[in-house]
Amino acid sequence: MKRAIPYILMSLYFFSFLIQEIIFANLAWDRKYPQLAFISIINISSFIYFFKINKLYDFFLISKKNNLLLAYFIFLIFCVISILNSENLSESIIVLGSYFTFFLSFLFIYFNSILIGNKRFIKFIIILLSISIFIESTAVLFASFEIVFLDQGLVERTLNIRGFSGNINITAFSIVLKIPVLMYLIFRNSNTNILLISYLLLFLSFCSALVLLSRGAILSLIVIHAIFILLKFRILNFKKTLIYLLVIVSSYIVSENVFLSQNSNKILERVSSINPNISDDSINDRLRYYSQAIESIKKHPLIGVGVGNWKLKSVYYDSKNMSSYTVPLHVHNDLLQVFAEIGIMGFLAYLYLLLTPIILSFIKYLKTKNHNLNILIILMMTSYFIDSFFNFPISRVISHMSLIFILVMFININKKQRITNE
Repeated sequence: MKRAIPYILMSLYFFSFLIQEIIFANLAWDRKYPQLAFISIINISSFIYFFKINKLYDFFLISKKNNLLLAYFIFLIFCVISILNSENLSESIIVLGSYFTFFLSFLFIYFNSILIGNKRFIKFIIILLSISIFIESTAVLFASFEIVFLDQGLVERTLNIRGFSGNINITAFSIVLKIPVLMYLIFRNSNTNILLISYLLLFLSFCSALVLLSRGAILSLIVIHAIFILLKFRILNFKKTLIYLLVIVSSYIVSENVFLSQNSNKILERVSSINPNISDDSINDRLRYYSQAIESIKKHPLIGVGVGNWKLKSVYYDSKNMSSYTVPLHVHNDLLQVFAEIGIMGFLAYLYLLLTPIILSFIKYLKTKNHNLNILIILMMTSYFIDSFFNFPISRVISHMSLIFILVMFININKKQRITNE
């Protein structure tokens, strides 16, 4: 039982995004707050567990030497400093509290990975990611199935198909971020059962991502596959590659002709609209938010406008464009919003957190030329980075917890006790 506790804690952290649907249903206006409350309970349980087994101090000493944990801690420090400029102190405390909750979960997930062991931890997380792909994809497809076949309606980009997250873009990116795991399983495995399951999950994940019609997520899919081909082109298995392509084409045909049958060529239309020169309300809004954030950064470059205070400043900057009391709560670019809220030093700490795994994994790949785990980190972190550029994953539990698990995976892959090339 003692050996099972770290695995149980890790599973609870990983599937915390389900807590709203399972326990609180529609009792909360924003599902992230019940999720954060649940994570806080797991953090307390983890603290008690590590204290009880007398490992808390030892693990704390180890964590002090970890640059990613240190970068997150520095990010928190500058969040605190930025409160000096906050106009809405209560909002700053709420957002800072959520970041602190995420930091503690980062710390305790890392501690759990030490107890489990780096190789077992990597395998366990890959299993969790695969299960998550199934849960998230089937939730989207089941909702779409209900609309088309039971309600005789049309699948539109509405909250009805958002799955377990706050909106369809978050859901789409959450699914796309995990697809590299399937690429890893398919191209490094010869086990027939694992391959069949992986191809099935690939079909479900592509179908759901395409049905959601998120341009950013589709762009992310294209980018991570382009990177994968560049890194693995010379050693790709022809048979597996052919089956992989057939699965993608099949998922496109099913998505377009079954779920989006009344909107012919809808997927291609969405992809072709990824162009700043094309008049599109969503693109125009984002570009306007970006320019407003840059303007704010120029005025407050050192400590920003205060953590969590962009939603207040956005009213000042966007008041002439607002209608129906719709307030732009986010810049729709985490990098710009972090810079605008907490200043340049906090921004650099956050940027370090996102780019270090990509850069170091790429360097490791260049040295080995065939390290699948490092390619996995590159692809997943690239997807998260693209998400950060178009959305606000830092504030959503399902996205932020995925980032934390990827970071802990990266730490374990690059431990002194290295995992062999797999």
